[in-house]
Amino acid sequence: MRAFAAIEVSPACRAWLIRGIEALRRRWPDVRWVEPANLHLTLHFFGEIREEEAVPIAGALRSAASRHAPFTIALDRPGSFGGSAPRVFWVGVGEGLEALRSLHRDVEKDLDAIGYGGEGRAFQAHATIGRNKKAVRGVDLAGAFTEPSPAWEVESLVLFSSLLLPAGPIYTKVAEVTIDADR
Repeated sequence: MRAFAAIEVSPACRAWLIRGIEALRRRWPDVRWVEPANLHLTLHFFGEIREEEAVPIAGALRSAASRHAPFTIALDRPGSFGGSAPRVFWVGVGEGLEALRSLHRDVEKDLDAIGYGGEGRAFQAHATIGRNKKAVRGVDLAGAFTEPSPAWEVESLVLFSSLLLPAGPIYTKVAEVTIDADR
């Protein structure tokens, strides 16, 4: 199964992202905008794993989460990957970024200990909101996210499986672990 570890966005933040995505969809209908149910912050992308590998991976996530207290997070600035002709559009993390980076470092350390080392690139804390097969020029993301993002309390990590279909991916929770160092 194709898998990744992530933080789910809160319902209020999901609604905020949906409003921004809808504004962008009207101006750039050819971009494949992320479905509301699929909005999240990826901590680690595994790619293909065997189903039995989910148990030790969830254990590593649980271990990392046990060393952190819940923390408040909010999304912030929109951006894109791909320079002047981007193909991936996202909204970054503002409030809570250092706590998220600390959690990410521990997740990577515990995954490395069981043979699932780093992804080989710097961690960019973000929620992907759209993708396009071809580079898209002139997409003004900032105009769609003018009001501040609602903050929320991050209390868990989720291991998701991802089934890729022509209509878009379907994400299924495989395991959820609580962030609980101070509980």
